[in-house]
Amino acid sequence: MDRDEEGKFTSTPRSVGLALQSELRLFFSRHGIKIDKKKTKDGYRPDRLDTEAYKNKLKVLKARDLIKLREKKLDATIEETARLLDEAKKEKAAAEMLKRDAKMALAAAEKVKVDQEMIIKNAVEKEAKTAADNAVKAVMDVMDGKVRRSETGALQVEDPDKLRPIWPVIGPTINRLLAWWEKFKPQVEALDPKERPDLYDDEPAL
Repeated sequence: MDRDEEGKFTSTPRSVGLALQSELRLFFSRHGIKIDKKKTKDGYRPDRLDTEAYKNKLKVLKARDLIKLREKKLDATIEETARLLDEAKKEKAAAEMLKRDAKMALAAAEKVKVDQEMIIKNAVEKEAKTAADNAVKAVMDVMDGKVRRSETGALQVEDPDKLRPIWPVIGPTINRLLAWWEKFKPQVEALDPKERPDLYDDEPAL
């Protein structure tokens, strides 16, 4: 700082500081370094903050940083919650689809079961009818002489393959019927043809 002849200062620390700032700005400008535009003082208040004001300013800045940090954490929490909700919706949709598919599969299985039962029923009825027809035919074959007794006493039938499945059931009956017919047939054949009973017109009822 400078003094006049009387020893009084002709400059102040502030004026010296402002002069140095101007010189520093010119220096930066000459070397192509960009700095913020100089702010002019528009009030009477001093530029320097006292200790308490500075501490309060630091607290405000720290509070702002803390608020920003909490906002970031809150945004992250919101994003994570939205992601979890989206996954939950997808899982729920997948579960609903799986439930629907399970119902469809169960319905299809029930239909297959009903169809199988119907097929089995039809097959059993068809097999039963075939067995009944074969049994009736075996009875008629006895009367027609197509069922004979071999020398060993075993019965000989015209179509053993058809009678084999039902032979355990009808075999004893056919055997007794043949034994009866072997005794009764000579008596029938000994009658006058006009007096013989009409044995062959109607099939016996089961």
